[in-house]
Amino acid sequence: MALTVLDRLRARPYAETRDRQWAAFRGSARSSAPRLDEMVDFQGWVTVVGRRDVAAYSQAFLAAEVLVERHGAPAVISYFRQYASIPDRPTAFRAAFEAVLEARLGIRRR
Repeated sequence: MALTVLDRLRARPYAETRDRQWAAFRGSARSSAPRLDEMVDFQGWVTVVGRRDVAAYSQAFLAAEVLVERHGAPAVISYFRQYASIPDRPTAFRAAFEAVLEARLGIRRR
């Protein structure tokens, strides 16, 4: 959302930010990119961000963009509101989004 605001204020074009994130992600070891369920809590995020072979922020940025593009912002917001009450969050998230995101981001698991 913040990047959209910056774009509309003409401070930083959103397309430029997206292109930078794609470049960083393509330059990383996509075949060993973390699964989304590895980034669902703070500890998981800290672990993933500490890796040097992957571009975790770029992956998360692009994943959010794909979800909004594919399902629309209201649907994504609604999902995350419901997400808080789901007992097995990683499994639910993976089932809902993982295959679509991996295909769109070009992640090929070894």
